[in-house]
Amino acid sequence: MARQRLNRKELYKNIILIFLIFLSLILFFRLWFGNWIWSYNADPAGKSFFGLFDASSKSEPVSAEDIIMPKQLILTGGGKRRILEKGTDKFSECYNALIDLSGQIGEGESKPVPATEEEFAAALKSFSVFLDFGSAYGKEFLSMVGGDDLPATATQYILLTPGDRVIQKVNVYIKDYSTGGIYKLVSEIPSSALTELIDAHISADSAGNIPFAFELGFDKARQQEATEISHNILLDSYITMGLTDENVDTVSVSVPRLFAEITDNPSASDRIVSLFGFTPTSTRRFVEKDDVTTFVNKNGTIKFSHSGVLEYIAENEGVSVTDGADGAGTRALGNIYSLIQNIMIDSGIGETQLHIASDLYGITNRSGSTVINIDYLINGKPVTIVDDGKTVHPISITLENGKIVSYKHYVYSFRTEGERVSTSSMIKAVDLLYSQFENSADSVTVLDLYKSYVHTVGGDTQILWCAKIKDLSDTTIIRE
Repeated sequence: MARQRLNRKELYKNIILIFLIFLSLILFFRLWFGNWIWSYNADPAGKSFFGLFDASSKSEPVSAEDIIMPKQLILTGGGKRRILEKGTDKFSECYNALIDLSGQIGEGESKPVPATEEEFAAALKSFSVFLDFGSAYGKEFLSMVGGDDLPATATQYILLTPGDRVIQKVNVYIKDYSTGGIYKLVSEIPSSALTELIDAHISADSAGNIPFAFELGFDKARQQEATEISHNILLDSYITMGLTDENVDTVSVSVPRLFAEITDNPSASDRIVSLFGFTPTSTRRFVEKDDVTTFVNKNGTIKFSHSGVLEYIAENEGVSVTDGADGAGTRALGNIYSLIQNIMIDSGIGETQLHIASDLYGITNRSGSTVINIDYLINGKPVTIVDDGKTVHPISITLENGKIVSYKHYVYSFRTEGERVSTSSMIKAVDLLYSQFENSADSVTVLDLYKSYVHTVGGDTQILWCAKIKDLSDTTIIRE
């Protein structure tokens, strides 16, 4: 009887032991072969984007080139001008042709020499291609025109124009963002190649009379007729002045299903959470008020709201986007771009055209915090978000010492509708802007004036004129 009782105990012990071994195997395989484990190092708080992505996303960090293209190309020739906006088919065609030509820019012996504003303006009004990046880019991002060899530390504007009949080489003008100085170099590109490119695009119906602000005097203080009151709206010299109304596609905005369903199924966000170094199995999850699902661990906090807002705040050092190698700025930007696109893909949206809306130089070696704002581009038009009455960019990232310490992203999907709406001319927009600031004692300097798809969180989407005002951080919406 005693032997039988002992055998029974051994049997129970063996059963329990087998169960524990089986359970440990399950945990082992879940830990080591789950889709998140390959996304971070042994120390998730200090993880890097290099080797970050699993099979559901991009296989490697992408080039920053897609995000740092010019915001628009402005072609002038034959008494006409045409604007090609980033994100449109004709822009890509023209820009790719310029890239093919740009390999010959730095092949000659020419060194940059100073040029005058008058020479720059004259070149701009002749046969030319004007690259407007929308923000100031450091020379590390401008490999197209020689990068490190440039005299300018940062620039927003680059101009290519055919040279004289003797040299017959393309002249390249670069405007220094910090000093306002202009530099000129003679490339090895034949003038005929640039002329042919301009002729190929300037013949379209969309080319016409589109003056720059400096050609109409909108960049200088003027007095109103018969009064002593000075006009207080000054435009950047190189803003183009559309003189006619334009029909623009309407768009609808939707929030990915993941955000609507995350309260009931928080594990659906595991791929996104892991991009920020969170281990899903060891992360606390809870629902706050307003149905905001929050993930918390030692690395920080990630929040998903039903309105489509994803927000990350680091607790420790943050998410590294640079490995300290040469070209750290471009590598950091490429890794940031990869992160954004992977969030979009893992949200079920797919890739979306993006553009930098912040000055972009010294991002990895500035002391203190650096904020990078990024816009969606839909049909070549940027998207502006209105949240709780405040205008914000769709994506805003704060870097410290090469690491992301905060990230806010309005994760939206856009669809072009069949209906088109008429938008007023830029001249009308300037008049409306003047009305908004007519009581201002000081002159108002407008750095950019553009049409934008303005989406109000929880509300509608409209195409409206917007302005980037010097010394104002918020985008100014121009309303009638």
